[in-house]
Amino acid sequence: MSMLPDDRRMLEEVKKEIGYRPPMGNPMPEEPMSCDPQWDEIALFFVDHYPRIWKTAFFVFIADTWDCPLADVAGANSAKFEDIPDDVSDDPDQVPDNVCTRLSAPRIGLH
Repeated sequence: MSMLPDDRRMLEEVKKEIGYRPPMGNPMPEEPMSCDPQWDEIALFFVDHYPRIWKTAFFVFIADTWDCPLADVAGANSAKFEDIPDDVSDDPDQVPDNVCTRLSAPRIGLH
């Protein structure tokens, strides 16, 4: 779903509030999140640069890049990362290097 003006305004407010800066080079993964390692690199960029709110910054990237409402992006993706804390500033290693592609691997109770 494409963003309406109110969605865009809300996204811009969140970007300003968190001091959002996208990853260099404007990465554009072509495969689904569970298959494309570029998603892992993007997520880890946000872990490094926004450790207290990495999920929010990651969802902002997705919403901004694909012109989707932030609420829709968060709603569709939050469960994928529910086992990882939002704030990893004390221990960024809580986020595995394969944070996105691990979703395709069988996990206990999820296959």
